[in-house]
Amino acid sequence: MPSLNRDSIRDALELVAGIALALAIRPVRLITRRPAEARCHILVVGPGSGSVGDQAMFEAFANNVSGNVVVLMRDATVLTNGNTRQPDGSSFIEMPSLLYGNLPNFLKDLVRTLILTIKSDTVSVVGADVMDGAYSRRASIRRFQVPFILSFAGLDARVLGFSWNESPPEDVTRKMRAVSKRVALYARDPLSAERLRANGGLNVHMVADLAFLVQGDPAAIEQQDGLELWLREQRQAKRTVAIVNLSSTLAGKFDQLGLFVPLIAGKLDNNFAFILLPHDSRGDQSDEKLAAIAHEMLDFDPRVFVVNHIVPPAHVAGIASKADFVLTGRMHLAILSATACTPSLSISYQGKVEGLYRMLELEHFTDPKTLDAHELDKAFDALAEDHATARTVLERTTEHAKRLARLNVPQ
Repeated sequence: MPSLNRDSIRDALELVAGIALALAIRPVRLITRRPAEARCHILVVGPGSGSVGDQAMFEAFANNVSGNVVVLMRDATVLTNGNTRQPDGSSFIEMPSLLYGNLPNFLKDLVRTLILTIKSDTVSVVGADVMDGAYSRRASIRRFQVPFILSFAGLDARVLGFSWNESPPEDVTRKMRAVSKRVALYARDPLSAERLRANGGLNVHMVADLAFLVQGDPAAIEQQDGLELWLREQRQAKRTVAIVNLSSTLAGKFDQLGLFVPLIAGKLDNNFAFILLPHDSRGDQSDEKLAAIAHEMLDFDPRVFVVNHIVPPAHVAGIASKADFVLTGRMHLAILSATACTPSLSISYQGKVEGLYRMLELEHFTDPKTLDAHELDKAFDALAEDHATARTVLERTTEHAKRLARLNVPQ
């Protein structure tokens, strides 16, 4: 039996108060007529704030669900990619304390959310990599707690495609186990599904990441100044074109610039060309800054093209479709590239990449803990030699992943 502490007492108070409020609102919801064709879905999105992955998962859900979507977000910066037109039928409400606030403020936002349930049919939480406590134990617990509470108001409740690492905190595991009696848990890869079940999770479904549903924009190349001409020149010179992402998330885990820049410099003389593609931009932590630094370290070589801003998910997939392969520290870049059947060499972290690659039937990933110049060069060369075969594999496995990804979406 878990020991009582401040956090467990707070969780219990949240749960008791939340369920009581949900049961009070349920009769109102049941007598409120909602036309069958006017379904409405509550979607609790991730932290976002410059994350192409979070934007991709939101767009995939909104573009594939039948009905309107009410998006609950921490603040207005969560889904504000200026280059993206938000899907029709989506409305946005700031709920700053639903996942992150103290008890009084949480209850205020919970009441506001419960009022929304009167005209809603489902509640979905975007899970991704924020459910297993790797970033924030408290926020992970809340992400399980909120749909569980809302299920007592009569809503279909689910946590959408998420990863589960091999050693999550015990309190997060207990919460997952408890809510799985009423909340459907959608694991986004087979390894996460196995871990959830091994940790006692019920109602676990194996799906794929929502981002597999993003459709690439064929006009993406034209909208990046100079990229279309640059690509034509590289192909005329018969160069292999690789996309490289330097991830600000991994900046403290290993010396990306110290490994990636010498790799790129060495491969330029072996008839390679590179696109430096930033994927996330969050304040001081920015892939854009790393790309700019790398370009300067490479003396602005004309065989290296820098995309100097964050582009929408559909454009990421469109750009990836023109490359031979990708080297990335961002899992969602690997997924968006896979939608174009472009293979990636991924830097694995938090135990979430291995399961993805098992599903895609590829093995082109490496661990930053053991990564050095020799290991990176070896892995890069292996994919460079194998990218055509890997693309053929992706033509089959990505279609299966897309079918699994659709299972996330309420019908």
